Amino acid sequence: MATKESSTALTVRAKSAQPASTSLVMHEADTRTHGTTREVPVKRFDDVEQAPLQPLPDVPLELATWTRVKVHPDDHVQFQRADYSVDLPLHPRTPPHT
Repeated sequence: MATKESSTALTVRAKSAQPASTSLVMHEADTRTHGTTREVPVKRFDDVEQAPLQPLPDVPLELATWTRVKVHPDDHVQFQRADYSVDLPLHPRTPPHT
C-alpha cells in the first residue's frame, strides 16, 4: 500500500509529466503517419472527425441504472442477464471494517 508521501510524489511526477507528454502527442506523434490507417491523425481529425462533434448537453447525462440485486454463492450478481463479480467489501458475508 502506498504511503501518503509516496502517493504525493507520484501525483507531483504525473503533473509535471503531463505538459511534456501533451507536447509530444501534439507536435510529434499526431503529425506522423499512423501505421494502421496510413493517415496523419491531426489531419484526419481536422478533415473528418471534428465536424460531426457537437457541444456537450447543458444537463449531465445519467449513465447509471440503480437496482437491487442478490449476491449469489459464487460471489456474482446478475443484471440484465449479465453476470458481474462482487467487490469483497460490498459482499454481505464480509464483516464491516472496524
